[in-house]
Amino acid sequence: RAIKNDIDFIKNSMKNFKNPNIILQEHDKRVDIRIGDFFLGDENAPVEMIEFGDFECPFSARFATEQFNNIKTDYIDTGKVKFTFKHFPLDFHKLAMGYAQLAEYAKTKDKFWEFYNEIFSAMKFGKFTSLNTIAMNLQLDLRDLFKFIAEHSGIENINNDIKDGYSKNISGTPSFFINGRY
Repeated sequence: RAIKNDIDFIKNSMKNFKNPNIILQEHDKRVDIRIGDFFLGDENAPVEMIEFGDFECPFSARFATEQFNNIKTDYIDTGKVKFTFKHFPLDFHKLAMGYAQLAEYAKTKDKFWEFYNEIFSAMKFGKFTSLNTIAMNLQLDLRDLFKFIAEHSGIENINNDIKDGYSKNISGTPSFFINGRY
């Protein structure tokens, strides 16, 4: 019963978040989690929340800066929710794929969530931050980052997330799945 109440609370919190692209209907379209997906919380938490997000999307930024910390404090940090991020860079966001690649690189350095906070915090103030600036702020090696990008490292993970999103009829960000359903 407590888990159902927590799921209902998260759903209601997301409904109150003013973004026309959030889909919180009960459909039977499960999302598969792959090894290497970005997650926070207890791997065996009773509730799993998945965000399909775009690092250039103002709605994703609003969620990250206005809602995420409350969910993290009340649910993720208490072991009730495992929160997973999946890439869904929108075609009309010209910087989104580059940001997704930087996120993949940051993951290899155990700095994905620092990146998540850095990029969305900057966007909250209407700023688009260059890859170089973010990399320097996170103390990432620029030469190594450019090699990572030139070799198309991380692209397979990004494309797999995009395919997952399209297979679930996602068309905007952020989109959320709770316990495999949206």
